[in-house]
Amino acid sequence: MCKSQAQGGQRCAAHTRAALSAAEAAYAQSPTPARYDDVQEARAQYASTPEGLGKAFDQAGIDPRFAQSAAQDPAVRAEWEAAFRRGSQIRERNLAVLNEGRAADPDSSVRASCLRGWKPKNWGVEVDRHVSVETLNRLAGDPSAEVRLELARYRGRVPAEAQAALATDPDKRIRVALAKRSDLTPEVLGHLGEDADAGVRKATLTGDSHGQALRGREHVLARLHDRDRSVRAAAVKHWFLHGVGHGHNSQEWELPPSDSINAIVESLPPKEKKWAVRAFVEYPKIRSGELRPDQVERLLVV
Repeated sequence: MCKSQAQGGQRCAAHTRAALSAAEAAYAQSPTPARYDDVQEARAQYASTPEGLGKAFDQAGIDPRFAQSAAQDPAVRAEWEAAFRRGSQIRERNLAVLNEGRAADPDSSVRASCLRGWKPKNWGVEVDRHVSVETLNRLAGDPSAEVRLELARYRGRVPAEAQAALATDPDKRIRVALAKRSDLTPEVLGHLGEDADAGVRKATLTGDSHGQALRGREHVLARLHDRDRSVRAAAVKHWFLHGVGHGHNSQEWELPPSDSINAIVESLPPKEKKWAVRAFVEYPKIRSGELRPDQVERLLVV
């Protein structure tokens, strides 16, 4: 704990000042709305310290004599901290109005921009205040494939009605992008898992640049018996990463029958066969005590 925190329980000016500098530098390098929000949050944190509030008063041209005394008042610091956060809220409301207008623009590139222009920090979060559910559902039937593709890639939460429409889109790119999402309803995931295109079925298991979605055991098990070898290989890797008690967010799924395992292993090319051996043979034996972890460590490198 730094000295200022130890003495008064206040947030450290040195740390919040450094965080603000880092946020401002990141925004200067790439001025996105999300980074603007980071700057506002850092300013609010800094303003909650006497030093930070004094700087804010100085920038605002407030009389230094008043600033010096007011900066020591916790109530004043709290009010200024809240004011910085209200600035972000106002920007969000303005952005919602702007995006709703863009979504109705006759130019398809403008309609697509309302879906790609603002990115929440966490993929699949609720962002109805930026683009309404009604608008998202309408854009799922947009005549432009590029707009529908942006919706499938949208980092906010896509409502169930829009998902269902995109899942039957004639454009494969859109179904592939949708299949990689982590917020799919069970009905849409099941539909995409039976898609006529192997690339779509495989995409339900592979994720995208924002990370891999964890699928349930039954979905992965069905893909282990897929008619396409690349889908089976993706299912084996998914099972290994999430279904054998190994790695982040992993489970301990009940294994398929042994004759089914043998058929799966034999149906794969050598590289993917290693994943299958690890998932269905080696790690179950480690859990049961038949093997020590160091006896299969060599298999961890593909």
